[in-house]
Amino acid sequence: MVVLVAVVIAYPIVSAAVSKAFVDGHVFESYFGWLSWPPVIFASVSAAVFFIAGALLSRLVVSRHTIWWAFALGLLYTVMRAYFSRSLASERELGDAFWVCVELVVPALAACLGALAFSRHSAQPRTDAKAA
Repeated sequence: MVVLVAVVIAYPIVSAAVSKAFVDGHVFESYFGWLSWPPVIFASVSAAVFFIAGALLSRLVVSRHTIWWAFALGLLYTVMRAYFSRSLASERELGDAFWVCVELVVPALAACLGALAFSRHSAQPRTDAKAA
């Protein structure tokens, strides 16, 4: 729960700071009719924040199922985001719909990857393993 609250507070702050630093006042070209830098930047920020959140959750929750907890964190945030967002239903262009889907999938995926990376990185070697 603490990690979810931290994500709900930190993600908008980080997103606003990135928007002010990298997106506001800049002109971006679209490639292939749907690829533009602002959605890529925000998807990257989302991936970074939820990767860190998944790693923190993996550290805080002592369980064999930390990846499922991280998935639940990302899914819960996605459901909250979809519920409170009015722009999701208004996207009519294929490229915009793609980026909305990315926006909804990235939190759960990144949180799972963060939990997986941290749990694999911090796994203690088994003491009962036989020497080779």
